[in-house]
Amino acid sequence: MEPRDRIRQTYEELELSQRRFAVTIGLTPSGLSAVMVGRNNVSPTLANSIELKHGYRAEWILTGEGEKYAYSKSFLGLLEAIKKITTDFLIVIKELEGR
Repeated sequence: MEPRDRIRQTYEELELSQRRFAVTIGLTPSGLSAVMVGRNNVSPTLANSIELKHGYRAEWILTGEGEKYAYSKSFLGLLEAIKKITTDFLIVIKELEGR
């Protein structure tokens, strides 16, 4: 399995389209497409972006070795909950400022 195959597995597990996944890791859709078709290699920087945003270890993405996840699923769930609460809080603040 190639690094790009592990990236595909990652966004499929996350139930994201390739286009949406690209945006979440700071790439243009065409930039990720170039990686997925083999025009560009998977860089350590790209793998690190995926680890930071989605919790899939950069080493696993690049080599297939080691643990797949950088964090436990429960920790990732907690981070998602915090992100949702923060987003909701900011929406409420903006609404209150508009009054």
